[in-house]
This record gives sequence, structure tokens and C-alpha cells, in this order.
Amino acid sequence: MKISQLSTSFFLISIILSIFITIYTSFYNAFVEDFCLDEFEHLQVSFNIINGLVPYRDFFEHHHGLLWYIGSFLLHPFFSQATVLYGARIIAIIIFFALLFSIYKLCRLFLLSKLSSILAPLLYANIISIQENAIDYRPDTLMTLFFMIGLYCFFKYVRQKQFYLLFLSFLMFFLSFASLQKILAPLIGVFFCIVYLIVHKQILFKDVLKALYIPFLLFITYLAYLYNTYSLQDYWESCWILNFHIHIPVAKKIYCVVPLAYIITIYFLLSKKFSKDIKLYSIIALTNLIIITTVFKLYNPQYEIQPYALFSVIFAVFLDYIIKRYSKSMVLLAVLLPLISSQVLYNALKKERALRLISNITLNKHIMTVSSPKDYIINNHYTGGTRLYATGYYWFEYFFASRIHQHLFPRRPYPNLELIIRARKPKVVIKDAHWPKCLSDDYIPTRHCTVTDKVELDALGNDYVDQGFIYVLRK
Repeated sequence: MKISQLSTSFFLISIILSIFITIYTSFYNAFVEDFCLDEFEHLQVSFNIINGLVPYRDFFEHHHGLLWYIGSFLLHPFFSQATVLYGARIIAIIIFFALLFSIYKLCRLFLLSKLSSILAPLLYANIISIQENAIDYRPDTLMTLFFMIGLYCFFKYVRQKQFYLLFLSFLMFFLSFASLQKILAPLIGVFFCIVYLIVHKQILFKDVLKALYIPFLLFITYLAYLYNTYSLQDYWESCWILNFHIHIPVAKKIYCVVPLAYIITIYFLLSKKFSKDIKLYSIIALTNLIIITTVFKLYNPQYEIQPYALFSVIFAVFLDYIIKRYSKSMVLLAVLLPLISSQVLYNALKKERALRLISNITLNKHIMTVSSPKDYIINNHYTGGTRLYATGYYWFEYFFASRIHQHLFPRRPYPNLELIIRARKPKVVIKDAHWPKCLSDDYIPTRHCTVTDKVELDALGNDYVDQGFIYVLRK
């Protein structure tokens, strides 16, 4: 056997081993990692929709909600059961693996070998922040999945000039936007690339207009739905005005620097010189790396799900070039891959968790035994999908989003927790239910703004039994 064949075999074995480790880590995180606040938020919204409530109008929300409607359909048999958390994570991990496959297909589109194409989703799935957040029941992963499929169809259209591909591309971009509005920044970059291609007559303007027709019609239909349900104003205030105020420290970077990064990236991916010049690989890789590490690190880890997906494709193209030019690098990469996967697995196993998924399920089961379906509960920080009235109007009362909302739109008074407890006597009060009130004049939380662990004990009086994690109303 030749040395090159031996290196290829070793490389293949290394990839297979890394794949198995990655799959195990993904399932471990999905079914051991505790449910985070965002997941309970989106799960509860799906539950609310099933019960006839309208987002924005009937309860506070500030996200787009395609995942809510998908979840409300798929999780319908599991609602009002503690095991609904498992169902949500199953949906999440299916979306995650579909995203990995879309990354692989995008690499194949650029004529990478199968082995090199596998590197992109493999490396992507072994970024710790991706492993810990992309398997969550949150819209970021769904948004990224549709965006990557949209890019795949778009690049394929540019090559083959088949109209249906452009139509599918724009439809996927719309579904990405319907999943979460933060995709708007990358889509601005895509828009300018489309303009460039039209000007240089690489795509037809009439095809663009025809491909936009159905997504535009769907958008108008959704706005009509919001208008007819008297929630259009609430949608605009919560999803756009409120979010702009929340993101005010970095809004300029998001809507200026990020689109520029995507313009550079897509331009070079479409360039005929791309497959020949290593300098272009380096420029693209470095550009995306700078954008990711300087802009998105200012956010929560889930904000890295989308930019890292595209970066992994660029990086795989770069590695493919290196492997073809320097065959010995294949051996080094073969050694590194299992080590990277093992390190991510080790981090998952070693991680200290205050709660695990089974703890969330146990808490949900206990709340269900001490309450009935129509009982009122405060709050939904650690439970979701089991009790419809587990929320106030601002069910998502975590940190500062709802307080900014009240500052901006004072027609909706912020709920007084103590008054609610005294007047309504909720059946269950979860202890971690008292939110901070410290905001600057610009609606930005101060450095010392922390969540306390106490509720208004005076309001509880002698009417509640302390059961450790929750207070339960005496019979």
C-alpha cells in the first residue's frame, strides 16, 4: 500500500471515529443538558398557541415564531406532560443534524471531495458553544438551517441558471427570516451580492422579481393575520422597536460590519478565481474569523450558531486546498480530529450542572401533582408546556426585556409581583421569581444588576408551604 493511500485510510478512520464521538456528544448534551430559559420561553409559546392565544397580543414576545408553530403541531400530543421537554429536544436535535447536512451539501457544491466536505459539519459540531446551544429548542438553529439551504440553492442557481433554484433560495431566506429576525443582517449582505450579479448580468432581474413573488405574498399574508388578530402593533413594538433598544450598544456593528462580511464572502465564493488562489482562501477565512470573534462574542453563545455555519464551509474549502497541495497535512489533521471531538466530549461530561434535563422534568412532574391545568403559577422560568396559566402577561419576565418594554410602551403596566400574589393567590410560586429593576436611562442593565433568589415573603404570608424549590398554596 502506498503512503498516500495509507494516509487516506488513516484519515478516513479518523473522520469516522470523530463522527461517532460527535454524535454521542450531541445526544448527551441534548438529553442531559438542562433546559435553559430561552427554551422554556419558546416551548411555552407553542403551548399557548395550541390553547388559542395569539403571540404579541395575548402575551409578551419579541421574536419571530416559525418554530412556535412547528412545535405547536409536532408537540401537541405531549403538552401538559413533563416529557414534553424530551419531545422539544428531539425536534431540536433533528434540526441540528439537518443543519450539519446542509453544510456538507454546500461544501460538495464547491466541488470538494466527500472527505473534505465532511470536515465542515464535523468541525462546526465540535465548537463547544455550538454543541451546547445548537441542540437547544430555540429558533437560532432553525433560522440557520433555512439560511444555509437558501445559500445552497442560490449558488446552484448562479451556476445552472434554473429558475426553480432561485425561487427555492428566496423561499428559504424568507423561512429563515420567519424563524428569527436577526438573520436580516446577513440577508442585507446577500441583497447587495444579488444587486452586483444583476448589474454584471450574471442573473436576470426578471427572475429575481418572479422568485420574490411567493415570499412577498407570504409576508403580506402574515401581516394581514397580525392585523386581523389585532396584534400588528404589538408585533412591531416588541419585535423591532424593543429589540433595537435592547441591542443598542452593538446595533451599528451588526447592521454594518456583518453584511459587509457576507458581501465579501459570497463574492469570493462566486469568483472564478476562487478555486485557484490560496490568498483568497486566507482573506475569506480571516475576514469571517474577525467578524465572529469581534462582533458575535458580544452576544450570548447562540448568536454564534449562524456565522460559524458559513465560516465552517469557508474553512473546509481552505483545508481541502491544503490537503490536495500538501498530502502530509492529512496525517496531522487525522490526529487532530478525534482529539478535538474528545475534548468537546470531555467538556460535556465534566461540566458541572446545577440542573440536568431530568431535574427539569422532575420539577414539572411535581408541579403537575400539586396543581390542576387551570391553576395560576408564578413564574415560567423553570417550567413550560405543562400549565397554560403558568405566566402573567409578561410571561418572559427574565432580566430587562420586559422592563424596557414597559418603559417604551407604558400603556401596559409592568406586573407587580407582590400584588399578584396577594390578589390572585397563585397555586405555585417558584422561588427564583423576583427580577431586577436596575436600568440606566438608556434602558441598559447596570453591571450590578443580578437576579435575586427571594420572592416577596410578606405577600406569601402563612398561605404557602415552602417545598424547597417552590412555594405551594395551602389547601
